[in-house]
Amino acid sequence: ADVQARILAKISEKFLEQPIAVTNKPGGATIPGVTEALQAKSDGYTLIWIAIPSVATQPFLRKTPYTLEDLYPLANVSRNTLVLYVRDNSNWYTLKQFLADAKKQRVNMSLNAIGALPHLAAVELAQKSGAEFKYLASKSSAGAVVSLLGGHVQAALGHEPQAFSHGKGLRALAVFEPERSEYLPLVPTAKEQGYDVLGYVRDSVAINIKAPQNVKDILAQAFKKAMETDEFKNAFLKRRIKMYYLDPVQTLKLWQSAANTYGEIIKKLK
Repeated sequence: ADVQARILAKISEKFLEQPIAVTNKPGGATIPGVTEALQAKSDGYTLIWIAIPSVATQPFLRKTPYTLEDLYPLANVSRNTLVLYVRDNSNWYTLKQFLADAKKQRVNMSLNAIGALPHLAAVELAQKSGAEFKYLASKSSAGAVVSLLGGHVQAALGHEPQAFSHGKGLRALAVFEPERSEYLPLVPTAKEQGYDVLGYVRDSVAINIKAPQNVKDILAQAFKKAMETDEFKNAFLKRRIKMYYLDPVQTLKLWQSAANTYGEIIKKLK
């Protein structure tokens, strides 16, 4: 997220004619960062980088000082694919084989955090397949894959970049997107293999809903223009980041869809 935000900020400055500073606020499933940004003066000078569905699902998981309705979408910027990995020396070559064994005996699976997207996707996959998983939270997607490679678990739900940094030790069984990934074209989707489970991250730029509408419009247009430049497209392509622009209306629909879908899954957990 940091890399994406800095690329967008740098290029958008040319259209806004003023600098954009990127500040990281780690921890607490993005809650501290979003909270601090919403508590700032709502004059349009504080923007928020958010990951969907994480921001949409947190109010379902715990009490938060905000809801999705407190945020106004300026643009969706990218998409990140969730991937089911096993070690490349395992006996599982397909999702069907993996789930068949997970129905007979619980499979240990690492992921970034309980309640985060990979966990919710795994829960939905278990609900639809009858498989059983025991989860190990590793604090990050990269950490989840490291746990798998270290032999601590049998599978991991991580994001696509891990396939590039640890590719030699991993085998990808499924991607949780509507279509195959252009970067992992030989890996079938979960839906292709009989399980309609989605698990993808969409990174968006937002602002306090109370900000002046003319400011929202100016910022939305600046980000749109920035993402249309070759400089932006090449920067993302170089880093294998998937550009996925949506305008404010489309982004809001994406947020609402994520909240509805994962809200139902969370209700079944309680």
